[in-house]
Amino acid sequence: MPMLNRFRPFVVLSAALIVALPAVGWSLTAQPPQQGPPGGSPPDEQQQDQQRRQQENEQRQQQDQQRRQQENEQRQQDQQRRQQENEQRQQQDQQRRQQENEQRQQQDQQRRQQENEQQQQRP
Repeated sequence: MPMLNRFRPFVVLSAALIVALPAVGWSLTAQPPQQGPPGGSPPDEQQQDQQRRQQENEQRQQQDQQRRQQENEQRQQDQQRRQQENEQRQQQDQQRRQQENEQRQQQDQQRRQQENEQQQQRP
């Protein structure tokens, strides 16, 4: 019996809360109230606000998707431009090296020819 007396205040308090909470709008079943909060918007305005927020979110998502798509297309164009520039640079480098090689070969040939002529002129 002394054990029961020890818990009696908690039992009384719990019972009082169970009775009082629904009176202030709190429910033990955790269901949202069907009407708006005191001093707040009525349910129709809440629904309109929710629809407006949903439309804003959808519009923002669509804009973000379009922006990402444009950024991706721009990146692809940049990549193609860099690839074309690289190919053009490689062609120019190859032509330049080929010209340098041809010029070097001509110079070498002229030098050898001169050396040959000089050797032939020696007794």
